[in-house]
Amino acid sequence: MRSLTPALALVFFFLGSQAANADETASHQGQIRDRLAKVSVEKADVTSGPAEAYTRRGRVYRGDVLTVRGKPGSSWVEIMSGDVRGWIRLSKLTIIPYGQIRKDKGGQVDAGRDRRETNYSYDAQGRRRHTGGGLMGSGEGTQTEDQRPETSEEERSVYIDVGVGIGQVDRKFYSNSSMLSVLYGSAVAPVGLSTYLDAQWRPSRWFSVTGSLQDVRLGSSRVTAPPLNEGAPIEIAVDSQTSLAALHIHYSTPQLTVGGFTGVHLFRTGFQETKPVPLFLDTVVWSGVFGAKARYQLGAIEFDVQAGLLVPLSVHQEPKSSGQDTASGHHISAHVRWWALNNWALNLHLNVDKIYVEYQGDNDHIDTVTEGGPYTYTQARESTQVWTFGLGVSRAL
Repeated sequence: MRSLTPALALVFFFLGSQAANADETASHQGQIRDRLAKVSVEKADVTSGPAEAYTRRGRVYRGDVLTVRGKPGSSWVEIMSGDVRGWIRLSKLTIIPYGQIRKDKGGQVDAGRDRRETNYSYDAQGRRRHTGGGLMGSGEGTQTEDQRPETSEEERSVYIDVGVGIGQVDRKFYSNSSMLSVLYGSAVAPVGLSTYLDAQWRPSRWFSVTGSLQDVRLGSSRVTAPPLNEGAPIEIAVDSQTSLAALHIHYSTPQLTVGGFTGVHLFRTGFQETKPVPLFLDTVVWSGVFGAKARYQLGAIEFDVQAGLLVPLSVHQEPKSSGQDTASGHHISAHVRWWALNNWALNLHLNVDKIYVEYQGDNDHIDTVTEGGPYTYTQARESTQVWTFGLGVSRAL
């Protein structure tokens, strides 16, 4: 029995070493050796994992040469570029054929690389082929025959946000008319259904173009004006639209974007007309806008805030006019996006626009129904604030 013990030990040792070798072989099967690749798009973000939602670690640019490794069939590869290590989409790279890198720095042919080039080669997708052109071995590539290239960085620079929520139109109007008149002062603040649509085009780290639209409807307020409607409360329907088109100049890193913007802003509020005297006038204000913006990326969460001043260019009222106008205002918006999927995100949206208008001089807004009239005014102040808050989805194209 004792004489069998060394033999059994040798057998177990041999089997164990074979299993270890098999495990090691399996662990390396399908792994790509370090390859050199060149960035083939204008710019590409490097993430901490194989998906867009991971934290960004840096950025590489067209022509940069990287060392890459990965698995067959994967659309992401791990890269090393100086101090930057992370993951990037394979479609943004072009694998450098071995024929272009066989020589060492001294111009001598590397024996190992020469043998590979003589016995087999790699195509542009990193797949190993016989010199006759057929695939061989494990393929060692990172893209299968039927895979299509992923969307490039330039093509994914458009972002769209859509959503619904609630909104409020807060209108206050006061004048130097007689306190007896319905034109002396009035205020409404109805809450309604809001919808929003935002679009951004970010072609580079230096500038972007944005457009936005907020709409508030289905809101109404009850107003009591004794000379009107035989003293009964009047239900006034209210709606509002604000929109902004702007050019942003900024500097961007993978985590932070800061800069300024300028553009054109439209502000409209509409009120159901009361007769024979309109209590509230529809107002349309076109303004220039300039301000500052900031965007911060924290993993899969993106915070986007901007604030600006409105410089009104024109003010138009219907069906009457309150006189010569002087206006000012401000604009604030904020987005929080959670990139839960590759190019899809949930977003929270907040938008606040406020316009102040001072009126002076003659006007045709006249109270003809209050006893002791007619009444009008020579000075008036109108303030209108519209805010919207909603939940929606974002899509990167």
